[in-house]
Amino acid sequence: KTFVLPEDRDWSVKVSHKFSRGVVNVATSPFEVPKKSYIESTRSDVWMETFGRLFSGAFIGLGRTVARTGAGVFDVITFPFPINDYDPILEPEYVF
Repeated sequence: KTFVLPEDRDWSVKVSHKFSRGVVNVATSPFEVPKKSYIESTRSDVWMETFGRLFSGAFIGLGRTVARTGAGVFDVITFPFPINDYDPILEPEYVF
């Protein structure tokens, strides 16, 4: 029987959370496009402006998709190391 110190348990929780956050961010990063499109389109009541904001939101979402994918890959690669004390490098932590 092995004895796990509280510090080790805390480390294992942080490491597993960082790894799972990375996997989830890579898997859900494409959802940034519809999310940002919707958010941008609801910022106006004028039809033509809403239509334009829908497309600008898609471009913002593409940029966020790239950023979230990169952050996820970074988390998966560096999960055992205490870079930034295991905190997320992108806010919000998840797409949803």
